[in-house]
Amino acid sequence: NIFRRCLTGMNWANYLGSNKGSKKRSPEAWHNESNRFYNNTIAHCGANQGVLKLIAEAERDGISVAERVPKSGYGMVFATNLFNPKVPGYNDCAYGDNVVINNIFYRNGNATVRSDRKGKMADRTVHIAFDWNATPEFGRFRNNVIFSGKAGSEAFYFCDAVYQKPPESRNRSIASFQKRYPRWAANNVDDDPIFADPDGGDYHLRPGSPCIDSGGPLTGAASAGQGRAIRVQDALFFTDGYGVSEPDVIRVGAHGVRIVKVDYGTNTLWLDRSISWEEETPVTLDYNGRAPDAGAFEVR
Repeated sequence: NIFRRCLTGMNWANYLGSNKGSKKRSPEAWHNESNRFYNNTIAHCGANQGVLKLIAEAERDGISVAERVPKSGYGMVFATNLFNPKVPGYNDCAYGDNVVINNIFYRNGNATVRSDRKGKMADRTVHIAFDWNATPEFGRFRNNVIFSGKAGSEAFYFCDAVYQKPPESRNRSIASFQKRYPRWAANNVDDDPIFADPDGGDYHLRPGSPCIDSGGPLTGAASAGQGRAIRVQDALFFTDGYGVSEPDVIRVGAHGVRIVKVDYGTNTLWLDRSISWEEETPVTLDYNGRAPDAGAFEVR
């Protein structure tokens, strides 16, 4: 998918719903967990002038943007206000186990965000934000290309950082974020993806793009084996089509196979033919070249 010129490209929100005229809380958006976000391109999102102009024009035409915070936007945001023992039923909430891999974040940001504990506002370039009670463990980042246009730019913003004990730095570059949270972020780079025509909306990769063959495997084989059923470390990346679309074509090491059935309870993929594999053999969607490309388009 391509998320282009949105106020926020992808919002992993979890919030307390409520019924008008009643104090009763609705579980409208109490669950946002175990999502897999891969091979997408998020570009030119955030509270930049181009996006704000588009929003203003849409509003004049009678189209509203739900829950918009004026002049605040990001490429991606994780936000949850559900972890509060004072809220009845909060134990029923579910948030986390969200994986972000092999995506491209391109020139997002120019968001007006809180810069200190007193709520002072300042303009920041923000690709990825953690708001409310969301903290880095709720979103795991691997093998993404995050490009701001200036080496070492701040890419991650932690909205409630100053309330942490000890206090957390609000803004971090990719290198700083990965050093601070090695369990949740690895192999992300700041590099120009070299798109065909990004200003015109063409996000195909040009020859020489560092995104070509830069992606990592989505998961791996849980153990060595052979046959038509392989147990993987994480089956949530794959689908058998549910009878409404084509099943995924995947690569198990050097073997290209089609999925027949997925058992998410046991993390087992049933294949259209018999193959053999070793423990931790990479398993991913089919690709050309040495490894998957990052972003929405695979170079053919």
